[in-house]
Amino acid sequence: MTGSKSRIYWIDSYKGFTMLLIMVGHLQMMFPIYASYWRDAFASMSVPAFFFISGYLFKNKHTSLSVFIGHRVRQLLIPYFIFYIAIFLFWQFLYDATNRDLLSVTDQFVTMLMGVANGDMLTATPLWFITALFVVEIYFFFMITYIKRESWLILVLVLSGLLGFMTSQYLPFRVPWNAEVALTAVVYYGAGHLIHKHDLTDLFVTRKSYTSVILIITLISISIFLSLDNYTLLAKNILNNGLLMYISAFSGIFALIMITKISAVEKSDFLHYVARNSYLILAFHLTLMIVLKIVVLDVMQVTMPTEAVGKTIWGIIYFSIIILLMVPIIEIFNRVFPYALSSRPDKKREKKSMRPFIRSHDVVAH
Repeated sequence: MTGSKSRIYWIDSYKGFTMLLIMVGHLQMMFPIYASYWRDAFASMSVPAFFFISGYLFKNKHTSLSVFIGHRVRQLLIPYFIFYIAIFLFWQFLYDATNRDLLSVTDQFVTMLMGVANGDMLTATPLWFITALFVVEIYFFFMITYIKRESWLILVLVLSGLLGFMTSQYLPFRVPWNAEVALTAVVYYGAGHLIHKHDLTDLFVTRKSYTSVILIITLISISIFLSLDNYTLLAKNILNNGLLMYISAFSGIFALIMITKISAVEKSDFLHYVARNSYLILAFHLTLMIVLKIVVLDVMQVTMPTEAVGKTIWGIIYFSIIILLMVPIIEIFNRVFPYALSSRPDKKREKKSMRPFIRSHDVVAH
């Protein structure tokens, strides 16, 4: 699978798969339907996988840092502010309608500018990834511009990872826009770029299906075991064992590449749809989860099952409902606000009712 079209297909499936993993982790936090290991099992893999694919699609085609920043401001930061304000207004309206104390506009404005997942971002918390990605890309732009030898680039990435780990151990405060987290995340970003540069993804494809299955199971097992034994939460810069964290993350990333290069997965329209609209899903899925939690647990007063089978069934039901509820939000933004979201209308995709507000490669490519 070395053709360009094939490569785009597996990238979309990879992004879609990763977005679903992130949602599974957040669903556990919203509903008491899983043991915490369902969240922790993929904690070391899901977010690093997004940084990895962003670096994989990095193209150093900009003539200066200012041009590069302007390009990414349009693609990342303008939607970030739009989505954050939309989420804030939603909760402000809901609080007013239910006679609750309104949120502080000043506090939320400061929190939005900080862009840090510190518990004050309402249900816009997943958007911390956007500010972190923006900083990661500035870091990497400097690296790729001024470091010409690849061996030196790898060394700088390793040193950045070490520095990032040290901030998790000794830095007593959070840095605006997750600048300290970006020191760790740029390692995944740089690795993605180097793997793409040398076209190494085909190394993860084997001709014998049983060999692929064994490798996938082995890599996922390593990733999950190390993640459970070494809890990592990149959003809050919680890194316990740096080496095990990277082994867990890259094992999961390589397994995801193998999975999404399987023909049936690679061509999944559902995963492609999730990928094309991953920014919207990232922004709003947590809001939907909270609203659904209020409706189910508080309004309807549904009692959660306690046995494993019941928990799994309810988990699948809730997850499916969230996916379905995302569809009208996606379609409304794609059709009504395409220009406001830095995207030009695409009539062909509009006819299919699956036109992304930001193309999958626009979120992560340059």
